[in-house]
Amino acid sequence: MTATCMEYVFINELKYLVAGGRVSKAGGFFGDLLDMKPIVSPTSEGVKKMGVVRSSKAQLAFAIARLGEQGSAAPTILLQYSDNEDWVAGPVRQQVQGLLPEAEILLTPLSLTSGVHMGPGTWSLAFVPRP
Repeated sequence: MTATCMEYVFINELKYLVAGGRVSKAGGFFGDLLDMKPIVSPTSEGVKKMGVVRSSKAQLAFAIARLGEQGSAAPTILLQYSDNEDWVAGPVRQQVQGLLPEAEILLTPLSLTSGVHMGPGTWSLAFVPRP
């Protein structure tokens, strides 16, 4: 089942990745200046960059598009939030439920470690098809 599980992490600001040594100072400065918001996915080989968007609205559009491609009418979906519980539990969850009304949607905070390394505004979406 883990082979079909996907997770996307939506990062709001690069300065927290800079502080943790995961992004260069120049890359973080210019990325934040241009309002670039990376989307990453943890894999067995490490973190893979899946895309970059410029707004939370575009993050949500990316997430909905990936959910639409996953092929199950009733997947189990995990939504995780940092300081943005209202947004993830509200508009994000509503759009996910609108696309997949039979999905089981779980809502939980990101781990403290994830929050420290990725910063406020970070949220994630993980899903796995249900048999």
